[in-house]
Amino acid sequence: TTDTMELNSKTKISALIKENPETIEVLISVNPHFSKLRNPILRGILASRTSLADAARIAKCDIVPLFESLAKIGFKPEYEPFTSQK
Repeated sequence: TTDTMELNSKTKISALIKENPETIEVLISVNPHFSKLRNPILRGILASRTSLADAARIAKCDIVPLFESLAKIGFKPEYEPFTSQK
């Protein structure tokens, strides 16, 4: 892609996958819970409804590693206040 897609906790998983299909493997590398995204039917149902915040909550993982991993494949995380609390 020419522009770097920004993402935040409300970004839908489907938008990330559409922008860069590598998103699926990156999410799985952070948490195996995301392996359901490899199934095209489940991906179609889940990804369009699920934001990054929802995904982190469902997988019981912190959202920051998701942001960091997605940044490695070219996404630009908008770090929100809760990620930079002192």
